Amino acid sequence: MANRPIDINTCARRTGLSAADVGQCAGTAIISSFRVISAILAGFGRLAGPDHAAGFIGHPEIGGRHYTAVPQMNVAPKFLAVCLNPTLQKTLVFSSVRSGDVNRCLKSRLDASGKGVNVTRVLVQLGESCTHLTHAGGQFRRIFINLAQQSGVSLQAIDSKSDIRFCTTMIELESDTTTELVETSERVSESTESRVRRAYTSLIKLHEFVLISGTKAAGYSEHIIPDMVMTARNQGCRVILDVQGTDLVKSLEFKPEIIKPNFSEFAATFEHDLIDSKPSDPVAVERIEARMRQVSQTYGCACVVTRGNRATLVSQAGEVWQQAPEPHDIVNPIGSGDAFAAGLASILARKGTLRDAVDEGNRCGLLNAQQLAPGNLGQSSVPAAKRN
Repeated sequence: MANRPIDINTCARRTGLSAADVGQCAGTAIISSFRVISAILAGFGRLAGPDHAAGFIGHPEIGGRHYTAVPQMNVAPKFLAVCLNPTLQKTLVFSSVRSGDVNRCLKSRLDASGKGVNVTRVLVQLGESCTHLTHAGGQFRRIFINLAQQSGVSLQAIDSKSDIRFCTTMIELESDTTTELVETSERVSESTESRVRRAYTSLIKLHEFVLISGTKAAGYSEHIIPDMVMTARNQGCRVILDVQGTDLVKSLEFKPEIIKPNFSEFAATFEHDLIDSKPSDPVAVERIEARMRQVSQTYGCACVVTRGNRATLVSQAGEVWQQAPEPHDIVNPIGSGDAFAAGLASILARKGTLRDAVDEGNRCGLLNAQQLAPGNLGQSSVPAAKRN
C-alpha cells in the first residue's frame, strides 16, 4: 500500500478514539493509514520519545508531548494489572539486627515493586503478556520506570507529581525473621485520578483479564476501584480483585470473578473481631470459611484466601475447600501473594479449573518466597510441559 497523509478523522471514526488521541499517536509522521489504524486497534503504538523505554502506549495522558507512532505486529496483551500505590522496594539482609546500634547489611537490592508491578513481572516470567497501569511522580519517577522496564514490566505510569514511596524489607539470617517497614504514600495531584481513569478506559478495550491489586494512595476517591471493576465487567473482561476493606465491599456488586485477599485482609473486611487471630487458629478458620461461602453465594464470585505457607482457603458455588502448598525453605516472602495472583490468573486465562489455578498460585507463591527479589520466580518459573 502506498504511503499517503493520515486522515485523522477517518482513523478516529474507525478506531473509536478521539481525533486528539489519534493525532497524539500519529504525531507528525507520514505512514500508511492502514498501519496507523492497525497499531491503534492492537494497542501497540509504542512511543518514539523520551519515555519510550517505559513501554508506554501512545496515549495523550502520558507526557503530553508529540510522538511518532511505531506500530508493532505482536498481538495485544491479554492481562491488565492495575495498582494505585507503586513502591520502590529496598531489601536488606543482615546476620542480625541490634536495636539502638549501627547495623551493617550483608547484601542489599532495590527493585520497582508494589503489587501491580509484582503481578506483571511474574506474569511475564510465566510467558504471558501484561500491561501495568499505575502512577509515578516526583524525583524517583525515572528510577522506578527504569527498574520496572529492566525487569520486563511494560507499564503506563501517569505522572502524579507525588514522590513514590519506599518500603524496606529487613531479613535477619540468625533469627530467620523478616521485617517490613512501609512508608505512607504521598497524596497524588488533583488531576491524577481523571487521567488514570481515561487511560484505564482506553486500555480496558484491549484486554481480556484485569487484575486490580493493593491499596490506593491518598488523593484517589473511594469510587475509583469499584468503578474500574464495573467498567471491566461491562466490557466483558474477567476480573481478579486483590483488595480489601471498602474497595472490596463496594466492588462486589459488580461481580468480579475472583476475590483474593489474604487471611488478615479478609478478616479485617468481613470479620472485624478476628483481625488479631492467627491464620492457624481453627476456630477463626472455620468462621472465615463460613463467611467465604456466604460471600461466594451472594455475589457469584469465587473467594480465594491465602495464608502464607499454610493451606489456601477456597470457596466457589457454595463449596469450601483447602489446598496446601508444598513445604519449602523461605528466603523472602514479600510479593508471594502477588506471585500467587499471577499464577492463578495465568491458568484461568487458559481455561483451567479453579483447583488447578490455585495449585499454580501456590507454586508461584513458593517460588517467589525462595528469591531475594520481590515478585520474581527465578530461573525455573515456566514448566516446559505446561507452556508447550
